[in-house]
Amino acid sequence: MTKQTKKTKQTKQIEQIKQTEHTDDSVICNLKVWHKPFGWLMVVAIVLFLPLSSLEPLQWACGLLALWSALREREIIWRVNEAQWGYRTRNFLVWREIKYEMTANDMLTLTWNRTESSSALFSLKFEPKSAQFIQRHQMFESYDLEVLPTHTGEAELTATMKKIGRIYGSCNIGLNADVALNGLNDKKSEAIHAELGIDFLPVQSDEKQYDHA
Repeated sequence: MTKQTKKTKQTKQIEQIKQTEHTDDSVICNLKVWHKPFGWLMVVAIVLFLPLSSLEPLQWACGLLALWSALREREIIWRVNEAQWGYRTRNFLVWREIKYEMTANDMLTLTWNRTESSSALFSLKFEPKSAQFIQRHQMFESYDLEVLPTHTGEAELTATMKKIGRIYGSCNIGLNADVALNGLNDKKSEAIHAELGIDFLPVQSDEKQYDHA
């Protein structure tokens, strides 16, 4: 596999998760919708097919399913001074939001991992721990919030974690931030730890709890 092929593959993997949106009073993380590209492909195919022949009921149903898939959106939103976070979904043009309580056991985890192509990526995951959420999603583990390349700067890598931490702090709730960077060079790892205010110990996963300040 050539370096260009590896780079293209890594870029596509990163683009699967959209950029997090930061404002003064909220953080919105757009989640991956794996079937969305296939939905757009089916929509285009059906539109091109329409002038050639009338569609049967089953084809209309497939077209409706394709449009739903293409327009589907998923996101998580945290808002300042709200002791809840929201999971939002869009079906066609209609948004629906379910809110869950923020808890001091909620976890953000920034990890660094090599992929099969020998490239490496950072990933940020959110693991909710509210009783309401666990009861509703018993088999669920975590949401993938961001995927970023290794060359991303420390400030950008930690921006979402710090912003979400401040939102929890505005509600007087601590937020656990776990950093698992085993295998990453010490200089980069130490800089990330410094951004988050975590004591740096080489080749070790450290944990911090944001203060209520």
